[in-house]
Amino acid sequence: MLPVDRLVDALWGGAEPRDAVTALQHQVSRLREAVGREHVSWQGSGYALEVPADAVDVRQFERRAADGRTALRQGDSGPAARALRSALDLWRGPALDGLPTYPWVLAEVAPS
Repeated sequence: MLPVDRLVDALWGGAEPRDAVTALQHQVSRLREAVGREHVSWQGSGYALEVPADAVDVRQFERRAADGRTALRQGDSGPAARALRSALDLWRGPALDGLPTYPWVLAEVAPS
């Protein structure tokens, strides 16, 4: 769960609109349309996004890549190649492409 003030700061970084809470509610409504109402809930003082781990492509990628590395360590080149190819097939362009350039978005896609 992320508190409203933290979400407002993440979205507008100190330059929030006059009625930031209403603007945030609009953004949450858009998020609910995109991911399904059942996945975004109000929990006391903030919002929670609840989606199964396998519904997130980066988690699928990590699992498939790990399966490929495990198969490689075991000397199973065929299963390793299939798992790694399956992981790469999930890659569809730049990470978080299309999102506004919020500081937290830029931090997530910056090379480590």
